[in-house]
Amino acid sequence: MSSNFKALHLGFLLVFFSSLNLFGQWSPVDSGTTNNLNGAYLLDSGTAFVVGDAGTILKTTDAGATWAPLTSGTTSALHDVYLFNPNEGVAVGEGGLILRTTDGGAVWQSVASGVKDSLRSVFFSGVNGICGGDSQTILYSADSGASWQIGQTGFFGGGFPGGHMLSPSIGLVAGQNSIFQPLVGNSTDGGVSWNFHAFYFDNNEGGCTDIRFLDVNTGVVSGMVFDGRGAIARTTDGGMNWSTLFFDQAIESVDFPVTNTSNIGFAVGWAGRILHTANAGVTWIAQTSGTSRNLKDVSFATDGLTGIAVGEAGIILRTTNGGGPSLSVSINPSKDNTLYEYIPADGDRSNALGNHFFAGETAMSEIRRGVVAFDIAGSIPPGSTITGVSLSMHMSRTLLETAQTVELHKLLADWGEGTSHAPGEEGDGAPATTNDATWRHRFYDTVFWTTQGGDFSNTVSASQSIGAIGDYTWSSGQMVADVQTWLDNPVNNFGWLVLGDESASATAKRFDTRESTSPPVLTIEYTAGPTPTPTPTPTPTATPSVTPPPRPTPGPSGTPRGTPPPRPGM
Repeated sequence: MSSNFKALHLGFLLVFFSSLNLFGQWSPVDSGTTNNLNGAYLLDSGTAFVVGDAGTILKTTDAGATWAPLTSGTTSALHDVYLFNPNEGVAVGEGGLILRTTDGGAVWQSVASGVKDSLRSVFFSGVNGICGGDSQTILYSADSGASWQIGQTGFFGGGFPGGHMLSPSIGLVAGQNSIFQPLVGNSTDGGVSWNFHAFYFDNNEGGCTDIRFLDVNTGVVSGMVFDGRGAIARTTDGGMNWSTLFFDQAIESVDFPVTNTSNIGFAVGWAGRILHTANAGVTWIAQTSGTSRNLKDVSFATDGLTGIAVGEAGIILRTTNGGGPSLSVSINPSKDNTLYEYIPADGDRSNALGNHFFAGETAMSEIRRGVVAFDIAGSIPPGSTITGVSLSMHMSRTLLETAQTVELHKLLADWGEGTSHAPGEEGDGAPATTNDATWRHRFYDTVFWTTQGGDFSNTVSASQSIGAIGDYTWSSGQMVADVQTWLDNPVNNFGWLVLGDESASATAKRFDTRESTSPPVLTIEYTAGPTPTPTPTPTPTATPSVTPPPRPTPGPSGTPRGTPPPRPGM
């Protein structure tokens, strides 16, 4: 959204530029414009709209990696935008302008607002929405923005650059009143009627720029005060009292990706300021944006990882890891083994200490499956967010160089390594020893798999085409999910089963184990969880009772599996 407070009241302020860190995880992307960008909204699908000066509307369908301009039909500045889904959205701007699209932005239709004041914020919950603007204007809609009614307008000064719908009935606006106090309003009837509470940022006059409530009691507003500082104030009693933290630059926007369930939030402001909280706004940690331009709005998908920030001179920043510094660790297996198909004449076979494990079907039509596990919890700090995973393994022997698909599947039960060590090329295994994993056993010879051949998920965590001898890498979003689960719940970390092509003989591939000179390597990228840091002591500010000045009366306006089936063509 766009705030006009700095233009009206803060033109004399100095801007102090932050230092740059080249290792930040916010990356600039080409917006294709130098117009100021004022508002942004990102959906989980990856579709996002950005609006700005001179009628600018940009669209992405790949979570902000690339952008295309849309025809808005106006040259007026647009200040904020809201998306219901990839097809439907509402944008608001100068002179009471409201635009609405139902076809993904191909056509934007003008909707009557009934006001001439600039509109600066728009937000919906279901079909009910609110719009805030200058002169303390508030509009409300009950039909996804197809029509609007005036809740109030015509006050002297002030306005509402921040708006939020906590539910279809509960709406909130934030801005400034006529005497330069931060002002918050709340509605319990979908925006029809409002109660207002003015307060101070720790005894400082100023204005709010944005607002988000996590529930009916806990809320956060961003803003600025008249000595040039930015402010973030937090309430835990529904707005009656506020505690304020100050920053060296104005804070323009806040976003909590999952209202009611998430403590994760982001804020942006002048001089490239980006802040992150993991405790519902109690403390905020600075992130590196890589820019000194003023940022006007921030929007995240509900994963709390994928987000965009927009601002002056066409700047768009993008992150896919929550904006934090990306850390990386590479580890070898904590254990690995081969499940040799059980042949009664041969007995139970294993290869706990061997240099190789196998996946696929041998020339004798006997199935081999590899199992491999890694110590995740012992390698990554608890509370971290996994952002990337890749597994590299060396395939050192094959009967045929024809490419075969080798899959990873998450194991559903624990298994062991004994002291078995197969001779020669290790393809036939060795007699199982105590605690070895075998085709029939998780721990030889007392604990059995529920299904012979291993208990593992039907979901393919990753797949790779394996042909000639060489190094191969598996990587996927499902692997990220697997590793995150193992970090959060270490007792369920049983590793992956390596499943080869079992549809024909002579498809087996031999991979080197942790005991070899070329062991498997699991590389994990992650963002560390929050670390407690000293913060200023917030000062509670009681909310004075405020009676809004008289206003004109508005008129109406408008299960585990065994041997998988053969794979076609393999």
